[in-house]
Parts: sequence; C-alpha cells; structure tokens
Amino acid sequence: MAELFNNSDYLVYIKGTTTKGIEEHLLQSFHRYEIQLDIRWSDQKMEWTYWNAILFAGTVCTTIGYGHIYPLTTMGRLLTMVYALCGIPLVLLVLQDLGKLLTIGMKYPWYQFKRCIRRILRIFTKQSLEEMARIECREKTELFVFDVPLPAAISLIVLWIWLCSTVISYWGSNWTFLEACYFFFISLSTIGLGDLVPHNPHLLLMMFGFILVGLSLVSMVLNLLQNKMRTTYEAGRHAEGAKRSSLLDATTLGILQCFEERSKIEEKLRKCSTRSAQTSLCLPVARQMILTEDGVQWVPHGSYSAYNLKSPDEVTALVEMRADVAVLSVLGEADEENDDNTASLLSEEFAAETPTILPRFLLQSLTATAMDSQGRKIIVVDNGSGFVKCGYAGSNFPAHIFPSIVGRPIVRSSQRVGNISIKDLMIGEECTQLREMLEVNYPMENGMVRNWDDMGHVWDHTFGPDKLDIDPNECKLLLTEPPMNPVSNREKMLQVMFEQYGFNSVYVAAVLTLYAQGLLTGVVVDSGDGVTHICPVYEGYAINKQTKRLDIAGRDITRYLIKLLLKRGYAFNHSADFETIRQLKEKLCYVAYDVEQEQKLALETTVLTEPYTLPDGRIIKVGGERFEAPEVLFQPHLIDCEQGGLSELLFNVIQNSEIDTRLEFYKHIVLSGGTTMYPGLPSRIEKELKQLYLERVLRGDTKAFEKFKIRIEAPPRRKHMVFLGGAVLANLMRDRDTDFWVSKKQYEEEGLARCMDRLNPYKY
Repeated sequence: MAELFNNSDYLVYIKGTTTKGIEEHLLQSFHRYEIQLDIRWSDQKMEWTYWNAILFAGTVCTTIGYGHIYPLTTMGRLLTMVYALCGIPLVLLVLQDLGKLLTIGMKYPWYQFKRCIRRILRIFTKQSLEEMARIECREKTELFVFDVPLPAAISLIVLWIWLCSTVISYWGSNWTFLEACYFFFISLSTIGLGDLVPHNPHLLLMMFGFILVGLSLVSMVLNLLQNKMRTTYEAGRHAEGAKRSSLLDATTLGILQCFEERSKIEEKLRKCSTRSAQTSLCLPVARQMILTEDGVQWVPHGSYSAYNLKSPDEVTALVEMRADVAVLSVLGEADEENDDNTASLLSEEFAAETPTILPRFLLQSLTATAMDSQGRKIIVVDNGSGFVKCGYAGSNFPAHIFPSIVGRPIVRSSQRVGNISIKDLMIGEECTQLREMLEVNYPMENGMVRNWDDMGHVWDHTFGPDKLDIDPNECKLLLTEPPMNPVSNREKMLQVMFEQYGFNSVYVAAVLTLYAQGLLTGVVVDSGDGVTHICPVYEGYAINKQTKRLDIAGRDITRYLIKLLLKRGYAFNHSADFETIRQLKEKLCYVAYDVEQEQKLALETTVLTEPYTLPDGRIIKVGGERFEAPEVLFQPHLIDCEQGGLSELLFNVIQNSEIDTRLEFYKHIVLSGGTTMYPGLPSRIEKELKQLYLERVLRGDTKAFEKFKIRIEAPPRRKHMVFLGGAVLANLMRDRDTDFWVSKKQYEEEGLARCMDRLNPYKY
C-alpha cells in the first residue's frame, strides 16, 4: 500500500459490488496511510518548475495571486511571508515612480497634440495670435506640474489592455481575444481569480512584462486621481475657511450687521432705544455687501448679480473705497409724523430696490468727512515706510492706501503699457505695476525720511487731485511718525507743511494705536514695513526711555524670503520682483508656534507645501519658506542683525518698567501694523513671553505661574491701527486750537523752535 501511494503512475481500481460500509472503510484506510506517510493532496493547476516559480514570485509582489500554484510545506509558507513583506513595498514604490515617469512622458505628446488641434481650430475660428500665444505660455508652465488629463490616462490603459490581449491571443495561446482581455483586466485590477492562467513558459516573461507596465499605468491613474481629489479638498477647505474668516472679520470690524430673515428687520429696528442707533438699511442708490453660502459678495448698482470675494482683505478693500461704496448715513432726528423712522425703511421703494433674495449682511457704517466748528476739514496722513494711508478725522478706514514709492524710467520713453503711460515720475500704484521698468526709490527707510525730495512727490500725490484733492489752506493736518524719531525729522515735516503746502494747522503725533482701542495704558507692538517699535504707554503718556526699536520689519522679511527662494532654485530679481514676493508673503507666510516641529514637517512631509502662481504664469511651490521668512522677527541673527528678538525685547520693555505697571502692561499688549498680521504671531509672542517669565522671573515656580495672565490684543484692523488712532485723536481735538494744533499764524509769528515745544509726541 505504501508503494502504491508514493507512485503517481498507479491508480487504485476496485472491481466488484461495493456497499456504503465498504467505501467508508476504504476511505478511512486511505486517510490513515496518508497521515502515516505524510502525503498531502493538492488541487494545484501547475507544477513547481523554474518558470512557474518566477510567475509565482511576480504575482506575490504585485499582490495579484492567481492561486494556480502555492507553497505546501511550512517552511515554504514562512519564506513566502518574508518575501511578501519585503517585496510588496518595494514593488509599490517602483510602480509609483514608474507612474510618475509615464506621466512626465505623456505630457509632452499631449501638449503637442493640443497645440496641433488648436492650430486646426484656429482656421475655423477667429482666435487671435495673441490669445494663442497666451494659452501656449500658460500650457508651457503647466508642463512643470505633475498632471495629465484623467480621461487620457484611462484611455491609455484601455489601449494597453487591447494591445496585450491581441499579442497573447495570437502568439501561441489557445485563448480568444475576449478571454485575453478578461485575463489582463483581472490582472491589472490585482483581483487575480486564477481561472485563466497561461501554461506556455515562453509567454510567461512577456506576459509579466505586460502586467508590470500595465500596473505602472494604473499607478499613474491612481496618482492623478489622488491629486485631483486633494486639489478639490484643498479648494473646498480654503473656500470654507475664507467664508468663516470673512464672517468673523466683518462682524468684528463693526461694518456688517446680521439680519436672518426679512420679517425680522422691522422688529430689530423697533428695538433700537435711540434714534441715533437706527441706520438706513438700503438707500435708493446704496450698494450692498452680502455674505451668502457661496461667500462674501458685492452687489453693484442696478444689478442682482454678485461679484464673489475670496478673502477678508477684499471685504476691507471695498469698505476702504469710499468712491465706489455708498455711505449708509445715520438717520437724523425723527420727524413729527413718524416717531420711530422705520416706515421709510420698509416702504415700497425700499422693497423695490432690495434684491429678491434678501442679503443677510448689510453695510452699516463707513468713513465720513469730519470738520471743526469753523468748517475746516481735518486730514489724517499716516506716512509709513511701505504705504501711505490718508483720510479724514473720525473715519473708520483710510480713504486711500497706496505704496510709498517713487519710480523713474530706466530708459526714458513715452510708450504706454496697457492702460498706464510711462511718465518721467511715477508714484504709488503705478510703480508697482511697472516695477521692472523703473528705478524705484523708497523715500522712507526704517520709519525716517531719507529723501525729502521724493517724499515731497509722495505728499503732492496725496494732497492732489489723484487722492484727497484738498485745499491745504482750509484744512487741518495730523501727521504720524514712529516713536524715537529724531527731532530734526519732525522739524522738517512741520516746515514743509506750512511753507510748501500752507496748511491752516498741523500736529505731528506718535504712539496712536491705543486711541483706536480706547485704551490709556498698554504696550504697543507696532511693526510696519520699515521698522518695529515697542512702546509702553501709561495713563496716556508714552514712556520714552523704555521704548525699544527693532530695525526689522516687513521689508526685511520680503528680502529674506527672496533669498530663501533663490536657495530653493527659483530665479527672482531683488528689485523687479519685490512686489510679487511681497504679495506671496502676505498670502502664504505665517509664524510658527513650534519652529522645530514645523521644520520637521517641512523636511519629512509635503503638508506645508503650497503652490503659488506668479504674474507671468509660472507656478512655484513654497514649503518651509512660509514660516522661515517671518522667523527673522524672533531670530534677527538670521539676517545678521545683532539685536534681540521681538518677544525678548517686549519682555525687557515690560520688566524694565515700574513694578506697579507691569501687570497692566502684560494684560494690554496691543499689536499694530501690517507685519503683525501673520497668522500665529500672537500665539508665538504669548508662548515666548510665558517661557521668559517662568524662567527669568519665577525661576521655574510653576505653582506661582498659574496666576500669571497675559492678554495680547490683535484687532482685525491692526494693519491700519496707527491711522485709526490718529483719526480718533484728531476728531477729539478738532476744536482745541489753542492747546493742541499748531497754526500757520503761530509758526510765522513765534518761529519753528517755539512750535516744536508744543509738538510733544508723548503729551497725549
């Protein structure tokens, strides 16, 4: 019997009449001999040959697993497990790289194909050469992006299955074409049913090569699909975040008020206790700002269509444009017939002017032109190193904001670029649009005027018809300046304003941020484009001896960002591309809460990488540079500056103050200036202040540290806080001619020295 079982050439054949009992007895006997002789029966379709072993190894690594052949012994199964654990990840990595290679190889033929189709279509359409050149330029930049149309990639897989099926069905296989297609589809989807497996060893290597290429194509499609899904998710996440931040900023700014339903408008208006609180919801010519589920929108005159906005800055920008946004004025005193003034708001005329879908948020208060008791306008001008912000006293926003730069053409010409003509002298927005063609100068550096001639051109632009369009003889002027500025700088300002422009009255003020917050005591951290100041103010008086100055601000961060991008391999010009990188900085940069953690993320993942489209159509990727550039505020040694960081300077300013004022200063730290707008900056300052206080003051006493409180105020409008503080101060002092303003008559009679005694920037 043992010989019978070990020889596959024998077949057991029993002749005669058998019963069920005899069959069961024979089966039990056979089973007993199988166990004693260690015989294993298998339903394998193929024998273990060299070529079949290669096919088995390939199907294991690719996770197909036809089931046509498999190990039977314990050692063979253990080796298969080890082999699969090592081989499957390696094969997946190789397939992913092959998929990317195929994508890159496909992009150039795809680009040439679209180019040919476009040239053919141009024969039958009226597409201009300029339009074609613009499209080709955009498509060339897209060649650097890992992307191919998904339908084209799927079509390539279908074509590959058709080609492989044709070859297999005609080269020595007994399969039909449909059976071959079925086999390759099952293989490329890694299902591997095993019902069809080729038995010709000469076709095994060719078939396995076909499968590897096909799996690379499948990997390419999966990568493309993943990128599409990630892009869609990121777009949705950014849109949702922009909508929420727009709502938060708008309501915090105090410019928008919520009305959930139309029926509640009258009810809300009737609840107003004073008539001065009632505002016109919609004047016949008023324009409206709304926030729908699609985001913040702007409704123009005579149209119900809305222009979508994507960020809170655009909301603020529309509010700042007084010429394009109608002011919704406060209602005057109630007339005798209508005591509550609500009927006019809900009249038929109002209903006719209101869109069919009532907006939830209606613009409520904007700027207004303040005058003193004698009818003279009160102008406020914030001369920043990067931007000039000008407007009127008592207003909520600057009337005009423009770059504080002066440009002169490198090559003199009278040609026009777009809608802009190239002039001998260009100021403000014109310079930013044609920066690469101009020699650009900043009249102010680090908060101080360096070029008075160019500063005069900027002031001409400010007071002239392009901006404020005022008569200086009938206006009072409040100018701003940073703390710790030289007295000579203030003297020159006063002299120019009286002698060159002839203003009726002038005042030069510093430390205006707290007025916008309604505070008298606190520490102001003012960081603009040219300089950063930390100034403590107690009961309205600036403590000059404790004020610290850090000559690092927004302009230095932009320069350092250009340097970081140059190291990454991108080509930028420090002068011509400065405005482009500044916009990139404002959109993508942030302050890291934990620098080491962010650096680890930047090195090991692509979570921080964000694409950015340049004005010329190029797309660059910015990763760790997003937080490395603003880090110079906290680590000035990165740009070879031997000063302490922002948090350390702030800590020293507070700790060097009088002991009874320190707690108040820690509770009222007010951020001001555009450079403080980086996300994460308030949290980083709070974290480092607490660390310094715990280490240097409490000496590690965590129990006492629990009672320590810090409050950092970061108002949404802090980009314009200096102007807003000046507008508040000028409005409060508009009629105090004797003890606040310096008049032109006093300047002419008493002289510059006596007038400077009154211009004490730390008096109020």
